[in-house]
Amino acid sequence: MDTRQTIINLLRSTGRKGIENVISLLENSNFFTVGSHSHHRYVGGTADHALETLMLARRHGRGIDDNSLIITSLLHDICNIHGYRDIDGHGGRSARILKDVCHLELTTDECNAIRYHMWKRHKRPVRSKLELAVFDADKKSAKMHSIYR
Repeated sequence: MDTRQTIINLLRSTGRKGIENVISLLENSNFFTVGSHSHHRYVGGTADHALETLMLARRHGRGIDDNSLIITSLLHDICNIHGYRDIDGHGGRSARILKDVCHLELTTDECNAIRYHMWKRHKRPVRSKLELAVFDADKKSAKMHSIYR
């Protein structure tokens, strides 16, 4: 199974209200072909990074609801479909796309994990287990493929 189908199947497995809207947006955008800005800079890089983030988050996210890990890990960089306008705000843009465009039901914790997955930039002092799992996995995945290594 390819990355595209794996991501779609994982998202669909959550059964979350609004997930079909997310899948439709992904399929009708460049999410599966766009690269990232400083890591995974190749065709399909954003999708590969999303899946890798999930695999890493699952390793360190024991005790966290798997549906929450799937949604936050796979979709934390969904704003890449429109490209980065400013790095500091991309987590917030991703959360807004999911909530306002796709009408995906997100818990407060899931919304925060997406919004603050670059929490050091936001100096967020209190973080949930989910936020930490996504943050850590995102950074590890990015570092493995960074142009700045």
